[in-house]
Amino acid sequence: MCAPGGSPTLSTLFNPVHLPVRRYLLSNLWLTRPRAVLVACALVLLCGGCARRIDLAAVLREANAAYAQGDYARAAWLFHTLKQRRVLQDNAALRVSLGACYLKLGWLPYAGGEFSRAIEFDPTNATAWLGLGTVYAHTNDQRKAIDCYLQAQQCDPKNAALYRKLGNALFAIKEYAQAADHYLYAASLGDENDALFATVGYCYERTYQWQKAVNAYLKAYALNRRNAYVVLRLAVLYRDQFNNMVQMKIYYDILCRINPQVAHAEARAFEDRLRTALVSNPLFAPGATSAVPARADGTTNAVPLLSPAQQQRQATADHYEKLARRSVLNDDAKGALKYFTCALSNDPTRVHYLKEIAGLYEKSFQDLSTALKFYDQYLAAFKDKNDPEFDQMVSYVRALHDRYVQQDAERQRRQAEEEQRVREETARRQQEEAARLTQYEAAKESAETYNSLLDEGARCMRDESLDLERARQAYQKAIALDPKVPNAYYNLGLVYLRMTNFVQSIPYFEKALEQDATFADGHLALGMAYERQRQIPNAIEHYQLYLEVAPKGAHADAVRDWVTRHAGAQ
Repeated sequence: MCAPGGSPTLSTLFNPVHLPVRRYLLSNLWLTRPRAVLVACALVLLCGGCARRIDLAAVLREANAAYAQGDYARAAWLFHTLKQRRVLQDNAALRVSLGACYLKLGWLPYAGGEFSRAIEFDPTNATAWLGLGTVYAHTNDQRKAIDCYLQAQQCDPKNAALYRKLGNALFAIKEYAQAADHYLYAASLGDENDALFATVGYCYERTYQWQKAVNAYLKAYALNRRNAYVVLRLAVLYRDQFNNMVQMKIYYDILCRINPQVAHAEARAFEDRLRTALVSNPLFAPGATSAVPARADGTTNAVPLLSPAQQQRQATADHYEKLARRSVLNDDAKGALKYFTCALSNDPTRVHYLKEIAGLYEKSFQDLSTALKFYDQYLAAFKDKNDPEFDQMVSYVRALHDRYVQQDAERQRRQAEEEQRVREETARRQQEEAARLTQYEAAKESAETYNSLLDEGARCMRDESLDLERARQAYQKAIALDPKVPNAYYNLGLVYLRMTNFVQSIPYFEKALEQDATFADGHLALGMAYERQRQIPNAIEHYQLYLEVAPKGAHADAVRDWVTRHAGAQ
């Protein structure tokens, strides 16, 4: 037997380095010089005759032997000695062996470091990933442990120990259905024992799959008929879930023979039920009540607890559950929700699916209201109200409900603010529309026409008679008379541009372009307004549109030069 990492490759031999003997002896003052010379010569001759080469292969064999004998401290020291050799510093197998020794000694940080270094040297080393996952599992970081185990699974998909450890990690975070699947796969790869099937039975109990729990416990009983825990669980299941007093008595009598102490502790609960009635479950076949637990050859009699139609629904539910688990691994929340719902409709007794569905609504869809409804259904269907898990679940749902109340209050507050903003915006628009209609009616009653207003605004814009306020009023009247022509919007934007009110000018230029997207002067003016506000990207955009519409316009060359300079800087 050797350490888990295997044997590293040896290519060089170790030559010991001796101390500088002469300098060491001369540093001791009690030696006279002649005596020091004699002693130094003697030691040099002695060391020269005793010098030997250390065989790395022998050291490796000694390290593996120490590991096999359980002397992990010596094995770690020897592997560490080998690691210091330059030729073996990058050897992943040696790092795994040293990490395994540290793991056995309980030195988790050192073990994690060695496994991590092994993964750096060889990312496909399944044993290194398995060891690192074990370190995380020992530190109760089950999520990271699962990630490491899944990496190991890609490297070595037929490793039974890997699936057993993956099942343990899922069991620790109470993912009992997935844990049971991995335990059974480990068993299919040859890792069969009564403890594993007993754990599978417990997982099925936690997910309310009583038939599967019984079958798992029967397999565990066939492997070890002295397992008192398995016999007790079979008796309890037949008593509480199937009301089969005959089968309960069979396993209770077996429990009395193999472990009287446990049987005595449970005597009152069993004997009370036996005194009340001895009734078999009507779903059992006629011969099921008289069947013995196992045949003489050791094989187990499977008790037909369900009718064929029920067995078909169970199989359909199993199929949908597998599809749902696969969808969860692929981050397909909608698919997982669909398949969990189908599985629950085929087997309503699997109330643990309610928890899965609630978790999807909570974490994937962010729908706390629907999640709380399914959590409440799950708690209402919970069998054992005294179970610590029930108390934890109640506390979690209460905290979730408080969070939902806070979020709902915040949502209502934001909704009220949005409704108020919409009302104010609607009122403002109505006021503006009313003012525009008023201006329009006033403009119709006046003798002024659209063109005359444009001419008046143009006169007020001339330098010799500059009156920007009168020009603004004239253009606004023109807009009121005919809001579908872009000229008045454009001219009003120029008024604000002359007033250096660049922000106010932009909406009017944009309104002019809404009326006519090919209005070249509108793009030019809008580009100038953006340029004055240092919004260079927007200015470049409209200058380029101006060049597209009027490539030979009066200002095309100047605009093209400006765009070339500033576009390059951008």
